[in-house]
This record gives sequence, C-alpha cells and structure tokens, in this order.
Amino acid sequence: MFVPARSLVALGMTLKKLRITAKKLGRTAKKARTAIEKRHLSFLRRTGPGPGEIFKGTLT
Repeated sequence: MFVPARSLVALGMTLKKLRITAKKLGRTAKKARTAIEKRHLSFLRRTGPGPGEIFKGTLT
C-alpha cells in the first residue's frame, strides 16, 4: 500500500526526525518511513479520521 508523502508531513515527520527515528529503530529511513505510515494508517482506521486527517489515497 503506497501512502503519499504529504501524510507524513501531516504527521509532523520531517526527514530529519525520520532519520533519528530510523536510527532508534535500527533501520534505514525508508523502512522506518513505511513502518510509521503503516502504524499511522492502522491508527486512522481504528479511530476514524480527525479534522485535517483526510489525505488523498490514504483512507482505504
């Protein structure tokens, strides 16, 4: 499942933050990014989108 990058921006994840998170997880930034997106997606599905949380192509 591909998630547009702007959903990450909405998450407040800058690339720098991502790299830091990636180091913490011991992964590459790209892998961390997909992991974070997946987590965000499942969170969205559970709670339903809040205001400003509707991204094109994010909600299945």
